[in-house]
Amino acid sequence: GAPAYTRPTNLRRVTHAVQLFALLLFIVLLLFAALITGLNSFYQKRILPKLGAAQPVQAPVTVQPVVPAAVKVEVPAELTDGLTTAREQITQLQKQIDALRESNVTAENRLREMSERLAAQQRAAPAPTVTPTDVGAASEGQVAAMIPAVSETNKELVLLKDRNRLTEYADTAIATGSREALDSLITYLLDKDYAHLEHAVRAEIQRVYYHLKFTVRIDPSYTMPVNELFKDPAIREESDLKTEKLIELLADQKQDWQVRLRAAFLLGGRRTREVGDALVKAIKEDPVLDVAKEAQFSFEATMKHKFLLLEIPAIEQWWKENSQLSSEPLTKQQAAEKKKAPAKN
Repeated sequence: GAPAYTRPTNLRRVTHAVQLFALLLFIVLLLFAALITGLNSFYQKRILPKLGAAQPVQAPVTVQPVVPAAVKVEVPAELTDGLTTAREQITQLQKQIDALRESNVTAENRLREMSERLAAQQRAAPAPTVTPTDVGAASEGQVAAMIPAVSETNKELVLLKDRNRLTEYADTAIATGSREALDSLITYLLDKDYAHLEHAVRAEIQRVYYHLKFTVRIDPSYTMPVNELFKDPAIREESDLKTEKLIELLADQKQDWQVRLRAAFLLGGRRTREVGDALVKAIKEDPVLDVAKEAQFSFEATMKHKFLLLEIPAIEQWWKENSQLSSEPLTKQQAAEKKKAPAKN
C-alpha cells in the first residue's frame, strides 16, 4: 500500500510563475511605449503642421457710427413772424394775469379790513343816519373809491379766508384751552354780518365742545405742589387744604392752570354757597376752558344737576334759584377723624 515514489523532504519545488509574470509585464511596457511613440509621431507629422499653417486671429474692427448730417429746414418768414408775435402776446397776457392777481389780493385785503371795521363800528355804536344831502355831497369818484370791486373770485377768496380763520380759532381753543378763541367763535355766531357762516361756526364750536368733553389735557397723576404753594407745615397733602384755600387757588388766575383745575376738582362734594359761587365764577371767567369744564363737573356732582357743557346762562339761572344752602359741611378727612374718635357719654 505504500506509494511507488516518495519526494524527499529536502528537494525544492521548481515553479515558473514569477518568470512568466515578469515576461508579461515587460511585453505590456513595450506595447505602451510603442503606442506613445506612434501617437507622438502622428502629432508631429499630421497635426502640428496644420496648426502652424492656421491664420492668426484678427482683431475686431471698430465700426464708427454714421452720424447723419444736419438737415437745414427753411422756415417761412410768415411762420417766424407769427411765432414771435405769439410769444410777445403770451408775455403780455402773463403780465396781465400777474396784475389781476395782485389787484385781487389788494381788493381782498381792503374788503376784509372794511368788513372788520364796519363790524367793529356796529358793535361799538349805532349806525349813523345818512341824509340825502350827505349822499349828494359825496362825489361818484369818492363812492367808487370806498367800494372795492367785488367779483365772484373775490367772494370765494373772502369766504375761504373766513373759514380758515374759524378753523384757526377752534384749533387754538383745542390745543391751548383758550377761552378767548372760543369767545371769538361765539362772536361770529351772534354777528348777523356772518349769517352765511352760521353752520361753519356751529361746527367749529361743536368740535371744541366735543374735545373738552372727551379729552383730558392734565396728567391723571398730577397733584398740587402744596409745599411750594403754602409754607405752612400743617399742610402736607391736598387733603389738608380747607375750602377757603381751595377757593383762593381757583380764583387766582396767576396760578398755573393745572393748579386751578385741581382746586376745582377738590371742591367737588363741598355743598356750600361759597363753593357754588366760586365754581360758577370759574365756569364764567376762567381763561382756560379745561378749568371751566372741571369746575362745571364739580358743580354738577355737588348740586346733583346736569347742564350742557358751558351753558352759562342756564347754570347762572339755576344757581340763582337754588343758592340757599346750609353751612359748610365737614371735609372728608374731618369726617373720617370724627368716625374714628370715641363716642362721648
